[in-house]
Amino acid sequence: MNGNFNDHYAGTFSNRAFSVNTSTSMVKRLDGQCYEGIGITPEVEALYNEAEFKKGNDTQLEAALDLIDSLTR
Repeated sequence: MNGNFNDHYAGTFSNRAFSVNTSTSMVKRLDGQCYEGIGITPEVEALYNEAEFKKGNDTQLEAALDLIDSLTR
């Protein structure tokens, strides 16, 4: 793979069994600071619940939807 990895790169690689398409991008704040390796602290925390997820319940998604619903009332 060749390209400029600083801003944006998309590419494909394959072998006889499969083909993989990749894309990446770097997101920066208006002041130029990059969140890579730092992350963004959430305002609302929704913990992952593996047992519920295995049952088909996405508790993090449900918490996000509940928050959105509460803000639109």
